[in-house]
Amino acid sequence: MAASERRRHRLRTGLLTLLTGFSALLVALLAAATNLATNAVPQQFTPWTEDPSWTWGTTTVLATLVILVGVALQRLSSPEPARPAAARTAELDSVNPAHNLSPRDPAFIGRDAVFERIEAELRDGPVAVVAMHGLGGMGKSAIALELAYRGHESGRYSIAWWIHAETESTLVEDISELAPILGLSVSDDQDQTVKEVRAALRNRNDWLIVFDNVADPDAVRPWLPGGSGATLITSRFRGWSKLAVQVDLDRFTREESLAYLAGTVERYDPAAANELAQVLGDLPLALVQAAGYLDRRDLPIERYLELYRDRDAAGRLLAEAVDGYPDSVATTWLLHYDQLAEDEPAALQLLRLCAFLDPEDIDLDLLLSVPELLPPELVATASPIDYERVVGELARANLVTRMDKNRIRLHRLVSQVTRLQLEASAGEWALLAATLVNRLFPIHSHEPSQWPRCALLAAHASSVIEHNESLAVSDAQARALYDRLGVYLQTQVDGDVDVSSLGPADWRISPVRSRYSHQIQRIAPKMLAGRDRELADLAAFTTSEDEPSYLWLRAGAGSGKTALLAWFALHPPAGVRVVSFFVSARWAGQSDRSAFVENVIEQLVEILGQPMPAPLSEATHEAHLHALLEEAAQACRSRGERLVLLVDGLDEDRGGHTGSDAHSIAALLPTHPPRGLRIIVADRPNSAFPADVPAHHSLRVPGIVRPLTLNPDGGTKYLLAEMKQELRSLLGAVGNQEVLGLITAAGGGLTVTDLAEITDTPAEALQDLINGCSFTKRSEGDRPPVYQLAHEQMHETVLQILGPRRIAKYRDALHSWADSYRVRKWPEDTPDYLLSTYPRMLHQYADVARLVDYVTDVARHDRMRQRFGGDAAAISEVDRALKAVAKCDNADLFKRLVARRKALQ
Repeated sequence: MAASERRRHRLRTGLLTLLTGFSALLVALLAAATNLATNAVPQQFTPWTEDPSWTWGTTTVLATLVILVGVALQRLSSPEPARPAAARTAELDSVNPAHNLSPRDPAFIGRDAVFERIEAELRDGPVAVVAMHGLGGMGKSAIALELAYRGHESGRYSIAWWIHAETESTLVEDISELAPILGLSVSDDQDQTVKEVRAALRNRNDWLIVFDNVADPDAVRPWLPGGSGATLITSRFRGWSKLAVQVDLDRFTREESLAYLAGTVERYDPAAANELAQVLGDLPLALVQAAGYLDRRDLPIERYLELYRDRDAAGRLLAEAVDGYPDSVATTWLLHYDQLAEDEPAALQLLRLCAFLDPEDIDLDLLLSVPELLPPELVATASPIDYERVVGELARANLVTRMDKNRIRLHRLVSQVTRLQLEASAGEWALLAATLVNRLFPIHSHEPSQWPRCALLAAHASSVIEHNESLAVSDAQARALYDRLGVYLQTQVDGDVDVSSLGPADWRISPVRSRYSHQIQRIAPKMLAGRDRELADLAAFTTSEDEPSYLWLRAGAGSGKTALLAWFALHPPAGVRVVSFFVSARWAGQSDRSAFVENVIEQLVEILGQPMPAPLSEATHEAHLHALLEEAAQACRSRGERLVLLVDGLDEDRGGHTGSDAHSIAALLPTHPPRGLRIIVADRPNSAFPADVPAHHSLRVPGIVRPLTLNPDGGTKYLLAEMKQELRSLLGAVGNQEVLGLITAAGGGLTVTDLAEITDTPAEALQDLINGCSFTKRSEGDRPPVYQLAHEQMHETVLQILGPRRIAKYRDALHSWADSYRVRKWPEDTPDYLLSTYPRMLHQYADVARLVDYVTDVARHDRMRQRFGGDAAAISEVDRALKAVAKCDNADLFKRLVARRKALQ
């Protein structure tokens, strides 16, 4: 409509020019006619002038034409008459719905939390101006476009107008084109047109204006319409708090990444899609690029991953054009690099150096503490004000995320594209990073006093070594760093082994396969009745903003505490992510700090979409756990979620006693949890408080303890009494004792078939025995159900009555049973227990020689791969065995485990 108005304006101008020339000609002709009429003409024209009717008639016609042309000129050149304000407002209100939005993206998916936040701010805020900022490629424009379409189609916004705000000229032109929609004429003076458009918008409230890709607040401030309509700004930069409500945009969640790929990739494979999302860091634009590449070439995702692993191919893939998008991932960020090179060279140098470090946690104070090794531009950042200027510029562009005053994090693709942008100079930067980290890494990395510093730098050392190897550059500094890292890693596993035979990646990562949810499903009841009040209290604690960080539930045996918390862990409120650990002696290897750290970290890295770290030493447990908790809490906050850590059974912690050598799970919990994290712990009343919990720990605040009562009908207490009575009856018969002893010694569920095979008893005879209330049955998929004692007190009672000697005899029976399958090379009917839980039982009882024999058995791992899919379970049990062997002085066992770990990796 704006184009047609311009055409009418040009037509009017042309007519004015034509009529002006025509009027001049008429005036000349009129003068000639007048001369004719008055006989003031030369002799040769006298034959015509002698006829008065002809001369006076011609003069009259010409005079009339002059008058008509003058009237036309006056009307064309006059402005439109002013109209009353009421009439003008009525005309504006009658404007038909209109938009200038580009075509809608049919593949748009997810982002519900972002939509809810923006729509709430636009609807409820005192000033409806929202600025959505984030790293280039996060999908800001896509979200704004989808939001504009939704608002326009719903009727909320009669006008949805898109303004390209990269430059002032495009901004002014797009605003001017809104004039005809509002019933305004388009003036030659664009500034005047824009002024009139903004004034007209202030009289309406049914519009949404999107200023896309704004550089900074000053670039858009003079052009904001104001009034009661809605304004949405997208920007790659921070710093909008004084002008608008800021909305930080993060990457896709893993679920959103997989949903997008499932909807756009024809040859979709879930496992490969998960790996692709991982390597692309869940960056929306990178996923769009990958999906387009796969679609155009009809390739499976696995092939894209193969190409991406090659450095040169990865660079070309990231620079691939994207249909419907102005820039690729690479070109999106190259604009930042060019701008930094011009405006803040030190910031670009810092980004290049950080690109060769581990991107997840970079301590800038430590990194910049060796000025003699730094580029000249970075040496100038020694003063606090220069430091804040340089780091602030990277943060403003969303190229880094500030974790606290001195620590930053990079998106993995930012690191990768930064390295690729260096091209031929990448090797020089890789060597500089290796030299710097080697200078910072302690020379005597075997000494315990140096381990905290080593732990802080180990991931960076591994990263720079990896980049040096991939770029085929190395020098004495890089080799020295390799040796120091190896010595430190040896001290952490306390083994006599040549670590240099392993690549750095072998020590840093292993595949992530979160399996703890299956453990919770074994514990949780199938139905939970009569606990609505307690569930509501838990929901209020985890979702409210004004609750303390800790909640400590205390309840006696039979209260249903564990069942309640397991149910809550599996069915949390909307927007709550629960990471849990249930301390239990009934399950092998589930009642100490090591099990707690392993299972909690496994759940945290799944939330973060990160790989599982290598086995951690006792010295690094706490620091690594706390770092992941903080990072996961921050990630959940950015997605509008709340992270909850739930730990049940602190009284059953084998390290949680009152002696001076206590090593409790409670002491590993954060003294002051990070923002966005809530922690629920539970135990029995009057349990001893672990001696290693610091005096200033939040667990020692009395106000966090709440009693948990029995169900109102007392049903749980009655059931517990019935269990004890049945248990005493079972223990009275020798055959029953054997079944109870085997289930107790196994430390995990055995099937009826397993028990029948070990005891040489018909399965039918055992089925009646274990159908009583003393046992609980759990099924997973189509696998046979496994049986376990129904309550922790039952487990403790059997241990006390049977005693250590008889329990050891039942363990020997389990060993003989396992050996029979090992001799047969683990046939297809090998019980699940022997492929999963049995090594945990060996670990719990420190039977390290037998443990190493089983977890290094290649045929057993082949059967596990066939049964469970992949090597994740095998890698996990080897890692646990490494921890167990590290506590004893046996280099041969350790070497066997390292060799098997390397083969699996």
